[in-house]
Amino acid sequence: IHGSVADRVVREGTRPVVLVPPRADYMVGRDVHLRRGLVPVDGSTTALTVVDHLLAFPNSHELDLVLLQVVPPEPNHGPAENAEQALTVLVERVRARGLTAEARVVEARTPAVVIVEAIRQDLVDFIAMTTRGAGGIARTMLGSVATAVVRASEVPVLLVTRVSRFRRTSIRHA
Repeated sequence: IHGSVADRVVREGTRPVVLVPPRADYMVGRDVHLRRGLVPVDGSTTALTVVDHLLAFPNSHELDLVLLQVVPPEPNHGPAENAEQALTVLVERVRARGLTAEARVVEARTPAVVIVEAIRQDLVDFIAMTTRGAGGIARTMLGSVATAVVRASEVPVLLVTRVSRFRRTSIRHA
């Protein structure tokens, strides 16, 4: 219930944390380079804060981002269409800040599986995502996409919590 040290650092820290998961053991002794990233979003304002953190990187102009939203499958594809429209606006804002970005919407019931599959499909070298920072019983009962992604990922994962702070201006002020 109490989780690992890494879990506690992510939940209680006030800065984003990059975790190099066990499946990324090929990186032992290497520098972590964040260039092409997968940014899973769920349409919430909290999920979009990860983009603000990426824009604050000193090398943000070198980033190439794939913004991914997983929506539940619906016969009329309404959620997917709404997500595509919202992601298109976000991609335009990101590109206006000098980054390369593309959007992808996938209809599926298992976001973590889609996110992990996208590592190889989109050839990313990191994932950047938000987490609610829930721990203990709350996480046990609610589950956590971020936890599942970290455990299955083959690339470093930048996790941003609701309380994480950054130094530069927000994309929403662009």
